[in-house]
Amino acid sequence: FLGLKTLTVLTKALQLLERRGITVDLDTLDLEDPVAYAPLMRGETMGIFQLDQPTGQRICALVKPRNFAELVAVGALARPGPMEHAPRFAARKEGREEVSYAHPDLEPVLRETYGFALFQEQVMQIARVLADYSLAEADSLRKAMGKKLPAEMAKHRDRFVQGCAKKGVPKKTAEPLFEELEKFSGYGFNKAHSTCYGLVGYWCAWLKARYPAEFLAAILTSEQGDTARVVQLIAECRRMKIAVLPPDVNRSERDFSVEETGRTRDDGEPERAVRIGLSAIKNVGVGVVAAIIAARGEQAGQRYVGLAQFCAKVGGQVNRRAIECLIKIGAMRDLGNSQQLMLAVESALAAAQSTRKAAAAGQFGLFGAEIPGATDLLDVPLPDVPDWSLKEQLVHEKELLGIYLSEHPLTQVAARARAKQIVNLGTIDEAMAGQRATLIGLLIEPRAMLTKKGTMMLRATLEGVDGVSLDLIAFSEAYERCKAALIADTVVEVDVRVDLRGEQVQLLVEAVRPCADIEPVIDAPQVERRVHISLAAETSDDLHGRLHDLLRAYPGGDVVLIHCQTPAGRRVLRPMFLRVDGDA
Repeated sequence: FLGLKTLTVLTKALQLLERRGITVDLDTLDLEDPVAYAPLMRGETMGIFQLDQPTGQRICALVKPRNFAELVAVGALARPGPMEHAPRFAARKEGREEVSYAHPDLEPVLRETYGFALFQEQVMQIARVLADYSLAEADSLRKAMGKKLPAEMAKHRDRFVQGCAKKGVPKKTAEPLFEELEKFSGYGFNKAHSTCYGLVGYWCAWLKARYPAEFLAAILTSEQGDTARVVQLIAECRRMKIAVLPPDVNRSERDFSVEETGRTRDDGEPERAVRIGLSAIKNVGVGVVAAIIAARGEQAGQRYVGLAQFCAKVGGQVNRRAIECLIKIGAMRDLGNSQQLMLAVESALAAAQSTRKAAAAGQFGLFGAEIPGATDLLDVPLPDVPDWSLKEQLVHEKELLGIYLSEHPLTQVAARARAKQIVNLGTIDEAMAGQRATLIGLLIEPRAMLTKKGTMMLRATLEGVDGVSLDLIAFSEAYERCKAALIADTVVEVDVRVDLRGEQVQLLVEAVRPCADIEPVIDAPQVERRVHISLAAETSDDLHGRLHDLLRAYPGGDVVLIHCQTPAGRRVLRPMFLRVDGDA
């Protein structure tokens, strides 16, 4: 039994649909719905089980599955061994290459996969048809291949070749065929496994094609703890022209939800948007979210109408810090602009406290009605100030949601990337190792560091137009050549070489060009510069004193690191309150 998070996503999507009065039974779906396959044929696989990564995306776009059997084959092809067959599989499927078999007797076994062995069952059938294996022997071969057991494989090689000879299959055919099966089978799916995965993938594709807002809201709820993933999914929403709305104390639920925008799509259907849930906001805990939703009420039209009224209704369950976070993220825009509300928080909390004290003292009229004027306690005037600028709002969004929501620093470069045919980060995977590419992206958290050789290098994250982020590394030579352009939160065009560290893709910098004509939507902090001073041997207190006086004579913003010899060994000292002008 596999515990798949995707099944929870599917359940959540069906629940969102039930709120619209739509009931979907996944077990009775038409598995040949062309609407579901159209996006897969274009390689639009974000959120699709087992095909979500660049490899699955690339193979889907190459093979263009038009039915369920082909989707099952795609799932088997998207693995390290079989994937090398994908281009020829697609060519044979489209009639651009003739389908051929190593031996005529293999046609019934391999016909459905255009002459390629994609499934473990096919390996077993080949052994039975050509080498006269029993069912037990064929299963033993499958196990040996899957577990890569050299001694067992050597026995099976002899057995396979001899069995083929008995059935009139020459050695020159049998040996290459065995080697091909051996290379493939360590990564091969059994067909039942691939079919089950294909079914779950099809359910995802069908829901995404038919009800994209509900499907994407369900995935966002499942992935909301993974900021990088949320960025990708929001980029996918925007690609599909589905608005992503900010958290709102009057409209948001705990998780991501779907609501109508009041506009109509081209097909006459109401336009639907994804609303970010309150639980996605940092410093707003589960108890706070529950209190806000409960105090708001479940009936339609029940709303918070003012800041002090909000503070009074949620009582002591929501502290000032949480309220300020809600304001900063824009979740209270119904009650005033964010800057107004921030300036009025103290007055609103005081008014709410007065209301609670009045209630506790029994200041209510006949039958519990509030006394005249009690609601005046909630009429806290808001100062006449403008709202925060877009840059200020984006800073708060990044701080509290982990994403840029109102606008993205890369919004202006998306068209440029398309026009120059610049590679999207989402298309880079392990298959591109060793290749060079040009990328446009946002440089995030660059960190300069000292190598063991005493030279400087830099690590950073590059976030692409499509929301995908990858590790970016500039080794010493590239760092010295490009460091002037390696500034945090700026948009850069980078020439890279794709590299693998284990199974992790990373980008090695070869050249960096700032996109100087693009104004960043947030002010970019400078990379912290460091001045390194190396002392060759143990030094005296007198030398330390003179060095300290020298450094103080050139004040600036650069950090000082002193590499020196101590009785305990070589150490790096950082004078905490001493910064210098490294160019002086």
